[in-house]
Amino acid sequence: MQAARVHQFGKALVVEEAPELEPQPDEVLVRVEACGVCHSDLHMIRGDWPDVAKRTPMPATLGHEVVGRVVHAGAQAQGLAAGARVGVGWLYSTCEVCEFCRDNAENICLYRQVTGLAAPGGFAEYIRIRASHAVPVPES
Repeated sequence: MQAARVHQFGKALVVEEAPELEPQPDEVLVRVEACGVCHSDLHMIRGDWPDVAKRTPMPATLGHEVVGRVVHAGAQAQGLAAGARVGVGWLYSTCEVCEFCRDNAENICLYRQVTGLAAPGGFAEYIRIRASHAVPVPES
């Protein structure tokens, strides 16, 4: 699959062949239809956040404003079948059990993982995301 990846912060993205993604049992594989460029992506590319950059495995495929279609669901992924149109945001996963998650404040979960950092993001042909964090998007 083709992906635009960061090899070194402060340098341009490189469009190249990237490893094929296999969804984990609780994930779905999504063919990307569109991916926005968030200003935080630009900060990451420039290396503006050294504390985050040092924890980011390279090369990194950024992008967390994604819309696409499910092409494969893991064995434990529920509620999303092949062909479903979904949105993928910056939360790749959360713990789902801490006080913040239980209070519908997943965005401040202390154990959250960010799309494009914890797992390859949407600057690619495909992305994988936990089914619980993929949001159905109407056809209209």
